[in-house]
Amino acid sequence: ARHRYGCRIICRLAEQHACRGKSSGLIDEVLASTRRLCRHRYGHHVINSILEHGTSDHRSAIASALRSDLLHNAMNRNASYVVQKALMYCCNSDQHDLVNELVCSSENVATLCKNQFGCFVLKDLLQHSRSHSQTVLNHVQLAAEEVKRHRHGKQLLEVVTEQLRSRPGELDQF
Repeated sequence: ARHRYGCRIICRLAEQHACRGKSSGLIDEVLASTRRLCRHRYGHHVINSILEHGTSDHRSAIASALRSDLLHNAMNRNASYVVQKALMYCCNSDQHDLVNELVCSSENVATLCKNQFGCFVLKDLLQHSRSHSQTVLNHVQLAAEEVKRHRHGKQLLEVVTEQLRSRPGELDQF
Protein backbone atom coordinates (compact mmCIF):
# COMPACT_ATOMS: atom_id res chain seq x y z
CA ALA A 1 0.00 0.00 0.00
CA ARG A 2 3.01 2.29 0.46
CA HIS A 3 4.62 1.41 -2.86
CA ARG A 4 4.23 3.56 -5.94
CA TYR A 5 2.77 0.69 -7.98
CA GLY A 6 1.56 -1.53 -5.16
CA CYS A 7 -0.95 1.08 -4.07
CA ARG A 8 -2.55 0.93 -7.51
CA ILE A 9 -3.01 -2.83 -7.28
CA ILE A 10 -4.71 -2.57 -3.90
CA CYS A 11 -6.89 0.29 -5.18
CA ARG A 12 -8.06 -1.88 -8.10
CA LEU A 13 -8.76 -4.79 -5.74
CA ALA A 14 -10.80 -2.48 -3.53
CA GLU A 15 -12.73 -1.21 -6.54
CA GLN A 16 -13.51 -4.68 -7.87
CA HIS A 17 -13.78 -6.91 -4.79
CA ALA A 18 -13.78 -4.82 -1.61
CA CYS A 19 -15.98 -7.11 0.42
CA ARG A 20 -15.52 -10.54 -1.16
CA GLY A 21 -13.40 -13.44 0.00
CA LYS A 22 -9.64 -13.03 0.11
CA SER A 23 -9.74 -9.37 -0.90
CA SER A 24 -11.73 -8.62 2.23
CA GLY A 25 -8.90 -10.05 4.35
CA LEU A 26 -6.40 -7.87 2.51
CA ILE A 27 -8.59 -4.80 3.00
CA ASP A 28 -8.88 -5.58 6.72
CA GLU A 29 -5.10 -5.84 6.92
CA VAL A 30 -4.73 -2.48 5.17
CA LEU A 31 -7.28 -0.93 7.54
CA ALA A 32 -5.14 -1.98 10.50
CA SER A 33 -2.58 0.58 9.26
CA THR A 34 -5.03 3.36 8.41
CA ARG A 35 -3.46 5.98 10.69
CA ARG A 36 -0.09 5.64 8.96
CA LEU A 37 -1.41 5.11 5.45
CA CYS A 38 -3.68 8.15 5.37
CA ARG A 39 -0.60 10.37 5.81
CA HIS A 40 1.54 8.45 3.33
CA ARG A 41 2.29 9.69 -0.18
CA TYR A 42 0.86 6.55 -1.81
CA GLY A 43 -1.07 5.01 1.05
CA HIS A 44 -3.70 7.73 1.09
CA HIS A 45 -4.82 6.64 -2.39
CA VAL A 46 -5.55 3.17 -1.02
CA ILE A 47 -7.55 4.55 1.91
CA ASN A 48 -9.51 6.83 -0.44
CA SER A 49 -10.31 3.88 -2.68
CA ILE A 50 -11.58 1.88 0.29
CA LEU A 51 -13.71 4.84 1.37
CA GLU A 52 -15.23 5.02 -2.07
CA HIS A 53 -15.74 1.31 -2.76
CA GLY A 54 -15.61 -0.41 0.63
CA THR A 55 -18.34 -1.43 3.02
CA SER A 56 -19.89 0.75 5.70
CA ASP A 57 -17.74 -1.07 8.29
CA HIS A 58 -14.62 -0.15 6.33
CA ARG A 59 -15.72 3.49 6.20
CA SER A 60 -16.46 3.57 9.92
CA ALA A 61 -13.03 2.11 10.70
CA ILE A 62 -11.38 4.81 8.59
CA ALA A 63 -13.45 7.57 10.22
CA SER A 64 -12.46 6.27 13.64
CA ALA A 65 -8.77 6.26 12.69
CA LEU A 66 -9.03 9.80 11.33
CA ARG A 67 -10.69 11.06 14.52
CA SER A 68 -7.70 9.88 16.57
CA ASP A 69 -5.80 12.97 15.34
CA LEU A 70 -8.31 14.75 13.15
CA LEU A 71 -7.01 18.31 13.31
CA HIS A 72 -3.49 17.25 12.31
CA ASN A 73 -4.86 14.92 9.64
CA ALA A 74 -6.87 17.77 8.13
CA MET A 75 -3.67 19.83 7.92
CA ASN A 76 -1.52 17.07 6.41
CA ARG A 77 -0.88 17.16 2.66
CA ASN A 78 -2.00 13.55 2.12
CA ALA A 79 -4.41 12.95 4.98
CA SER A 80 -6.46 16.04 4.08
CA TYR A 81 -7.60 14.20 0.93
CA VAL A 82 -8.73 11.30 3.10
CA VAL A 83 -10.61 13.66 5.42
CA GLN A 84 -12.38 15.21 2.43
CA LYS A 85 -13.35 11.78 1.06
CA ALA A 86 -14.53 10.66 4.49
CA LEU A 87 -16.79 13.70 4.66
CA MET A 88 -18.25 12.58 1.34
CA TYR A 89 -18.57 8.80 1.71
CA CYS A 90 -18.94 7.98 5.41
CA CYS A 91 -22.36 7.49 6.96
CA ASN A 92 -24.17 10.57 8.28
CA SER A 93 -23.27 9.92 11.92
CA ASP A 94 -19.55 9.57 11.12
CA GLN A 95 -19.69 12.70 8.95
CA HIS A 96 -21.40 14.57 11.76
CA ASP A 97 -18.77 13.43 14.28
CA LEU A 98 -15.92 14.46 11.97
CA VAL A 99 -17.40 17.89 11.29
CA ASN A 100 -18.18 18.51 14.95
CA GLU A 101 -14.62 17.71 15.93
CA LEU A 102 -13.14 19.83 13.13
CA VAL A 103 -15.23 22.93 13.75
CA CYS A 104 -16.10 22.52 17.43
CA SER A 105 -14.51 25.88 18.20
CA SER A 106 -13.32 29.07 16.56
CA GLU A 107 -9.78 28.14 17.65
CA ASN A 108 -9.90 24.95 15.58
CA VAL A 109 -11.16 26.88 12.57
CA ALA A 110 -8.40 29.49 13.01
CA THR A 111 -5.81 26.71 13.26
CA LEU A 112 -7.10 25.10 10.06
CA CYS A 113 -7.07 28.49 8.29
CA LYS A 114 -3.35 28.89 8.95
CA ASN A 115 -2.65 25.80 6.86
CA GLN A 116 -3.13 25.32 3.13
CA PHE A 117 -4.58 21.83 3.48
CA GLY A 118 -6.76 22.74 6.45
CA CYS A 119 -8.27 25.50 4.31
CA PHE A 120 -8.98 22.97 1.56
CA VAL A 121 -10.99 20.89 4.04
CA LEU A 122 -12.94 23.94 5.25
CA LYS A 123 -13.63 25.12 1.68
CA ASP A 124 -14.85 21.65 0.82
CA LEU A 125 -17.20 21.72 3.80
CA LEU A 126 -18.53 25.12 2.77
CA GLN A 127 -19.09 24.20 -0.85
CA HIS A 128 -20.37 20.63 -0.61
CA SER A 129 -22.01 20.16 2.76
CA ARG A 130 -25.09 22.31 3.12
CA SER A 131 -25.93 20.76 6.47
CA HIS A 132 -22.58 21.79 7.98
CA SER A 133 -21.78 24.99 6.09
CA GLN A 134 -23.64 27.22 8.56
CA THR A 135 -21.55 25.92 11.47
CA VAL A 136 -18.36 26.56 9.50
CA LEU A 137 -19.56 30.05 8.52
CA ASN A 138 -20.35 30.92 12.13
CA HIS A 139 -16.91 29.85 13.39
CA VAL A 140 -15.10 31.58 10.52
CA GLN A 141 -16.97 34.77 11.35
CA LEU A 142 -15.98 34.47 15.02
CA ALA A 143 -12.33 33.92 14.08
CA ALA A 144 -12.29 36.44 11.20
CA GLU A 145 -9.57 38.68 12.66
CA GLU A 146 -7.21 35.73 13.16
CA VAL A 147 -8.12 34.25 9.77
CA LYS A 148 -7.36 37.51 7.91
CA ARG A 149 -3.72 37.39 9.02
CA HIS A 150 -2.92 34.30 6.97
CA ARG A 151 -2.66 33.89 3.22
CA HIS A 152 -4.80 30.76 3.13
CA GLY A 153 -7.28 32.31 5.53
CA LYS A 154 -7.78 35.26 3.20
CA GLN A 155 -8.63 32.84 0.40
CA LEU A 156 -11.13 31.12 2.67
CA LEU A 157 -12.70 34.46 3.55
CA GLU A 158 -13.32 35.03 -0.16
CA VAL A 159 -15.25 31.76 -0.29
CA VAL A 160 -17.15 32.72 2.87
CA THR A 161 -18.03 36.13 1.45
CA GLU A 162 -19.29 34.44 -1.71
CA GLN A 163 -21.42 32.08 0.42
CA LEU A 164 -22.83 34.98 2.39
CA ARG A 165 -23.69 36.93 -0.76
CA SER A 166 -25.97 34.08 -1.71
CA ARG A 167 -27.77 34.57 1.63
CA PRO A 168 -29.12 38.14 1.80
CA GLY A 169 -28.95 39.87 5.17
CA GLU A 170 -26.08 37.80 6.56
CA LEU A 171 -23.29 39.71 4.79
CA ASP A 172 -23.86 42.71 7.08
CA GLN A 173 -22.85 40.59 10.08
CA PHE A 174 -19.46 39.79 8.59
